[in-house]
Amino acid sequence: MLTTHPQNMPEWLFRALDSASCGITVADAQDPDMPLIYVNPAFEAMTGYSKDEILGRNCRFLQGADREQSELAVIGRALKEGREASAVLRNYRKDGTLFWNELRLSPVFDDQDRLAYYVGIQTDVTAQKEAQAKLQRQNPSFHECLEAIPFGVLVLDVEGRIFFANKAASLIMGRRFEPGDSIEDFSVYCQATVVGTGQPYPREILPISRALTGDAASVSDMEIRSGHRAVPLHVSASPIRNPQGEVTHAVAIFADITEIREKENKLKEEEARYRALMNSSLDAVVTTDASGIIQSVNPMVKSMFGYSPEELLGRNVNLLMPEPQRSLHEHYIENYLKTGQSNIMGAVRELSACRKDGTVFPVDVSVTEVKLPQGILFKGIVRDVSPRKKAEMLAAHTLAELKRSQENLLVLLNQFRVGTLMLDAEHRVEFVSKSCEQFAGIDHQSALGQAWDQVLPFAMQSKLQLQQMLDRLPSERYRITLHWEDSDQQSYWVECDVRDDPQNSHRHILLLYDVTEIHRLRQAIEESRYGRMLGNSEPMRELFSLIKDVARGDWTVLIEGETGVGKELVAHNIHAASPRKDGPFIAVNSAGLSESLLASQLFGHRKGAFTGAVIDQEGLFEAAHGGTLFLDEIGDLPLNMQASLLRVLQEKEITRLGETRPRKVDVRILVATHKDLAAESRAGRFREDLLYRLRVARLCVPPLRERKDDIPLLVEAFLRNSYHFSSRIQPRFGAEAMQCLMNYDWPGNVRELKACVDYAVIHCKGERIEGQDLPPEISRAAAPAVIESEHLLSVGDERERIREALKKTRGNRLQAAKLLGISRATFYRRLTELDIAKDQ
Repeated sequence: MLTTHPQNMPEWLFRALDSASCGITVADAQDPDMPLIYVNPAFEAMTGYSKDEILGRNCRFLQGADREQSELAVIGRALKEGREASAVLRNYRKDGTLFWNELRLSPVFDDQDRLAYYVGIQTDVTAQKEAQAKLQRQNPSFHECLEAIPFGVLVLDVEGRIFFANKAASLIMGRRFEPGDSIEDFSVYCQATVVGTGQPYPREILPISRALTGDAASVSDMEIRSGHRAVPLHVSASPIRNPQGEVTHAVAIFADITEIREKENKLKEEEARYRALMNSSLDAVVTTDASGIIQSVNPMVKSMFGYSPEELLGRNVNLLMPEPQRSLHEHYIENYLKTGQSNIMGAVRELSACRKDGTVFPVDVSVTEVKLPQGILFKGIVRDVSPRKKAEMLAAHTLAELKRSQENLLVLLNQFRVGTLMLDAEHRVEFVSKSCEQFAGIDHQSALGQAWDQVLPFAMQSKLQLQQMLDRLPSERYRITLHWEDSDQQSYWVECDVRDDPQNSHRHILLLYDVTEIHRLRQAIEESRYGRMLGNSEPMRELFSLIKDVARGDWTVLIEGETGVGKELVAHNIHAASPRKDGPFIAVNSAGLSESLLASQLFGHRKGAFTGAVIDQEGLFEAAHGGTLFLDEIGDLPLNMQASLLRVLQEKEITRLGETRPRKVDVRILVATHKDLAAESRAGRFREDLLYRLRVARLCVPPLRERKDDIPLLVEAFLRNSYHFSSRIQPRFGAEAMQCLMNYDWPGNVRELKACVDYAVIHCKGERIEGQDLPPEISRAAAPAVIESEHLLSVGDERERIREALKKTRGNRLQAAKLLGISRATFYRRLTELDIAKDQ
């Protein structure tokens, strides 16, 4: 058994080590088994073994049978290479209890530069480990927030084991990160290389490696292989410390910066940016006498303060202090020696220190009094906490950002017109977004903890559908439509997506999309359709009535209206409702052909009647025999053709070009124009006698600006048509976009509205069409909506405000509720309470 101290080491040094608060051991490096030749009392207290039971043994006896620790390999390599090392090990006390031991080893060389000893500083970190485990168990919701972040988040403990990794980290890095897996070399594990070189990324400058040593760092010159391409990354990492200031974990954030690299025209890799960091694995140790004169320093002092040992020995320790501590230090010593009172003795205090170049930096200082026969010594252990300060600031900033992100996420969920419910493993409600209250009347507070089928107001058949989706595998689920009725027999519909919680497949997320207005519009479309025409406004109902009236007879009909109002559709409906409906319907654009071609098209020609007439050809009048001929843009018909048309109307016969024999035809004539034919007749451009023949029956198709109540119906019909063509999920018009349509005057009428809807479907990137998705000339029409909303808020009486809102939105109850800033359920409740008819 060895009981002697190492040679050439003064007795006072061991007395100082005996007084240290952390465990200190010295092993003989020249003996292959590296037996312990010195342990201090703190180490005895930590392990429960006495000095006699420890000396002469290797530290491995503290591991018991627990030899499967990856950190042992790190320690073993360091011992073989004669370098410093640190690790956190699972050790066992004499009574068999487990404790976590943070071990920091440093080699000591003799005068001939031979490895003589290994000094180990050993600290019990069991409390920190237990606190970390407890924190991990208590923070599942925090992990859910991290899963929502689009960047990769990876947390390692000081042993290199994975503590947490979100799904994005695995997707970006191309590796599956499992909690508990050990990562000895991150570069090798993720095949990380320096951009453009193919060389493995140096382990010592990896941000996560530097974070585990206590420093925050970020790089943008790393890339990994993902499939057949190299993915450049921006990686930032920060240390996480326990209340004692010790690094326990490192958090790294990975972002795929491929797009940034492409926008920068694939710039060559940036030069790696390094920041020289002091070695923080060991502290500076300074011993002084009772007068403050420096007696000894360890090598870390030079690295930390910039002074060589020769420059410090024999000088006052206040040389390392800034003002005013430098001037007051002698007073502090005198006071302590007289009274024994000190704020720093035996405790760790954060102070300021001064380097040789005059710079001041923060340090943690612990001073211990060592009583020797020859006098009193003070031992000071100094740790540079500049990196920690920066890390704390970064951690505080990061936590604040995460908190803001969480708050923003809740705000976004509550602002979206998508209802969100989170269900636990027993299908009880854990979270309800405020948007659910707006369209489903679900109370946020009372719903929590309740079974979903007790909270959601769906009909029984809809509840069975939803339960089936909850029971299916994710790959077998699809969006379903659910229905319910309120106490007033009002029907409502939502579309529902069921998704698994990313953290726990037994928990589910319900996404509810309010499609009530769409279903009501579809019902209204079917109820408001007349043939191929659509409308429920008063002008359109009058037009439909006139179409029925003129369809009964065989009169010539003049259809008037602006460009784009649907005059040809009116002609189709007249034909379809007439006794001639089984006959042909032929439409001709009078402005689309020259006079010679138009005559040939209308009346036909005989072979050889003109150059190119190689066969006999019947005209459109003959083709329409027994049916209807529709002449569009009749106002552009040449005068010669007008005379020919007048003869057809009078005699009911036509003569082909090149023939002299007339042919009888049985055709009903419908004509349309956007011109004022009476004015054209007065100007000599249209025959007056033909005008009288044509306008036996007259229909005027109203412009869209005079029937804006039909816009929502037309929009829904056009959307359904565009949806079939685009093969995308059918988008919906948001309140702002619909208000833009209602505020616009539509000079191009229904044709322009159809083009606007197609434009919006093309430019819309999501499931909701907003104002910015509309053509610019139409999106600028949104301003009046804000003015109307402000006007409504200025109306004092609630009954009048509701009536005014219904008037402004032309009876659209959903839009009225939005203008008033209340939910639909509240709006209907107030209609009932105030006895306001819903059709007002």
